[in-house]
Amino acid sequence: MSSSYEKLDHAISCFHELQQEYAKTGRKITISSVAKRSEIDRKYFYGVINTPDKVLLQRWIALGAEIKESKKNKLAPAGSAHIVSIEDKLKNSLTENYQLLERLRESGEIKKRLDELLLSSRIQVERLEKEIKGSEIASLSAVGRPSNVVALNNLKVIISPDSFREGNDALSLKKAWVKALNELRAIIDRKNNIELFVTMGLPASGKSTWSDNFTGRGEFSVIFDACNLTKVDRFDLLELVSSRDGIKVVGVVFVVALDVLIERNSLRSSNDKVSEEKVRAMHDVFESPSIFDGLECFDELLIVRN
Repeated sequence: MSSSYEKLDHAISCFHELQQEYAKTGRKITISSVAKRSEIDRKYFYGVINTPDKVLLQRWIALGAEIKESKKNKLAPAGSAHIVSIEDKLKNSLTENYQLLERLRESGEIKKRLDELLLSSRIQVERLEKEIKGSEIASLSAVGRPSNVVALNNLKVIISPDSFREGNDALSLKKAWVKALNELRAIIDRKNNIELFVTMGLPASGKSTWSDNFTGRGEFSVIFDACNLTKVDRFDLLELVSSRDGIKVVGVVFVVALDVLIERNSLRSSNDKVSEEKVRAMHDVFESPSIFDGLECFDELLIVRN
């Protein structure tokens, strides 16, 4: 669309269309349904956009609030005043019961498969523990001191979208980001008491070097190594962990002077180097995080000056 205001007007128009359509069925309108109809990212309706125009930002937030409020005022479908017959209610109940039985059967099959996988995993863990114990004993016999074996209960994992990237075009970058988030989701689904470190900084600011050298804290540490320059960039990542228990989110902000960044970038390999214009543009849009921000959920902030 030609302007941000045209995009907003289009979203409002789609919202009104859905109001008219849903008035006939009594369904609730959600931000997701309006976003899908208008083909606009749902982050706009929460005011998560990069714009200096405060009026435009407030209008997006107001539209999101209006859509949420409309969910509370659900309209009765046209012609629904008739009384449902007992026979129809019985049919509906039987259908629902059948669906529940099917889900219960599927759940039983899934549980059986999960139990099999859990047993297999336990066997593998026991085998690995025996191998580690054997290597420790061998090391003690050979040099008289313990071997450098990493304990299984003190791990550090680095997740970087760059490791999934297959190209530099916008689609490849988006796919890499989604794969990195899926890997993080898989970890937090399995582990408890996680400290998640989210790096924020420009290229050549030292993020990957810090991630490699950082030994981790607590029981289990995960480092999400990416630029994460703006609130929009960080939105999906923080939304993923905001509703999870047992996760401490630590923001790691890399503060480096612009001239130093440009010099470091010029010395990087061709695969890692970006243009000086892009470095300056990224520097201009960087949004510092705050633990007092109501939208972002950082429990702690670390400042790294390189």
